[in-house]
Amino acid sequence: MPMQAQEGDYCLFLKKAAVEITFEQKNDLIVPNSAVLVLMREDFEPDGEDWRQGPTG
Repeated sequence: MPMQAQEGDYCLFLKKAAVEITFEQKNDLIVPNSAVLVLMREDFEPDGEDWRQGPTG
């Protein structure tokens, strides 16, 4: 899975590293990649080999 968050993803991150902003009356959090601990996507479908087994060869 690429480390690029998309709308609808679930993200576990370090709260102290995030910056809260308000833009056009909407609150958002800016989280640096270094603060992301887990990024989950419900519709993720691995292609090819079994991603849980790790690389083969």
